[in-house]
Amino acid sequence: MRASLSFTSEGSGSDVLFLEIREKKTVSLKLDKETYAWLERFWREKGFSSRSHFLRYLAQLAINGNIPSTLEHEKLYLMSCSPSKTVTFKLDEQALERLDSIVKKYGFYNRSDLLRLVLHLLREREERGSTSKKISEK
Repeated sequence: MRASLSFTSEGSGSDVLFLEIREKKTVSLKLDKETYAWLERFWREKGFSSRSHFLRYLAQLAINGNIPSTLEHEKLYLMSCSPSKTVTFKLDEQALERLDSIVKKYGFYNRSDLLRLVLHLLREREERGSTSKKISEK
């Protein structure tokens, strides 16, 4: 079992320390080849230390509510893509529970669908941004 440890005290000068142990769970994300290639390029360009670090950031985006209010159009994307690659990363149990509650709340089939959608939306936004930069440079 892999876990993260954190120590906190009750205040300055306190002799009481609290130990919090959070178990890490493995999360799988299935991607199509094109999105996988984009992911491999993107996390490096944005300065993340690893793909797993970026994917934890992506999960946090979903947990923090960066989900569009109208998902029907976006869910069509999920139905049209055919995942061929699987990437995994570790996420603490508390974050995983929050992610699972969002999956249920929005009616996704599984975590992978939710994360794939957030990645797709991030990719779309990034590509629109680079397109508008190219247009303004001309």
